[in-house]
Amino acid sequence: MSHIRKNTIYIYAFWGALFFERSIWINYLQHQRFTTIQIGLLQTLLTLAMFVCELPSGVLTDRLGPKRTMNLGHVLIIVYLLSMLLAVNYASLIVGFLAYGVGLSLISGSDQTLLYQFHPEENYQHKIGIFEAITIIGLALSSLLGGYLTTIAWSAIFVIGIVTQLGSMILLGLIKVSPSSADQPVNETQSIKQLLATLLATLKMRHIRYLVLTAALFEGSISVLINFAQLLFSAKHFSAYAAAVILTVATGFSAVASVMLEKISLKIGTKRSIITFFIVTMLMFLPLFSGAFTWVIVGFLMMQFSFEFVDVALNAVIQDLANDRIRTSLISSVNTLTAGLMFVETMLVSGLFSKFGVTNAFIVFGVVTTLLALLLYGGFLRTSKSA
Repeated sequence: MSHIRKNTIYIYAFWGALFFERSIWINYLQHQRFTTIQIGLLQTLLTLAMFVCELPSGVLTDRLGPKRTMNLGHVLIIVYLLSMLLAVNYASLIVGFLAYGVGLSLISGSDQTLLYQFHPEENYQHKIGIFEAITIIGLALSSLLGGYLTTIAWSAIFVIGIVTQLGSMILLGLIKVSPSSADQPVNETQSIKQLLATLLATLKMRHIRYLVLTAALFEGSISVLINFAQLLFSAKHFSAYAAAVILTVATGFSAVASVMLEKISLKIGTKRSIITFFIVTMLMFLPLFSGAFTWVIVGFLMMQFSFEFVDVALNAVIQDLANDRIRTSLISSVNTLTAGLMFVETMLVSGLFSKFGVTNAFIVFGVVTTLLALLLYGGFLRTSKSA
């Protein structure tokens, strides 16, 4: 039992990542006779809610503590699942998707702060690597199971989802952090205005600003491309089944990258490893030009591996530079900027696809944005020396 209590946060990482409807929600709403336009509007509202609430949710976490904020997030996700289960009318779905966006924002960043507080004597890179790998595995397995459950009963998907959300809240209550970093407001007398002032003062530091821009640009740009990966595989004449298999395997590569983060960073250094995998990411776009299936698969899988490595490593650097008063607010500022960039880049990439073709636009956009992110990271390294 002591071993289980020691690893409760990792059990939560798996349990909290079980979203069984993730790969079938569009099919479900079509099954409920909602139109494509209505479904697209729900996705837009979800993205908007996440974008608007990301930074305020970080401030709320720094004010109230991560566990309280995350519990509220899980409650709102249950509201979303209930709206899908009942599917009473379109208005109820709008409420549900808005609640879902706010709920995801409340959990995003807060879980990383809780992980940072959990066994603070342990290396954060080690903890975040394991946490991210378990989360990725949970997402992949629940998506596969959700697809299977469609053959049994659509309602089962959402009922099981509600149960796992309740289980996540129970697991959160069992997570113990050290007394010095317990789930308490960091400074009960500090106003939200003061917290924002502290955050803005931190972002005015040149090296922090460079780091935030690096993380947001890289994560946002590559995430947009990964969302469009099915179009790339279609342009390369892969079958829908083959594309699904590749994307599933790519998820496994992401999990391996998270687990290997600490080992590689210790061996060659954090800065050198980040620069190395920035370069690997750029190079792995080039095999996508090939007409050979093998080269396309290798390029995409290695691009996914190196992207995950850099993304998690940059998060660890941000955690190390943040102070406890604004830790989640700083992470949320990155997430807010990332969400905003993804919104703009999604429209940009769609236009580039139609003008220059999927393959050419996919590769050029990926190489250019990764290079810009690498240059921003170089700016962070230069300015951090004088900070």
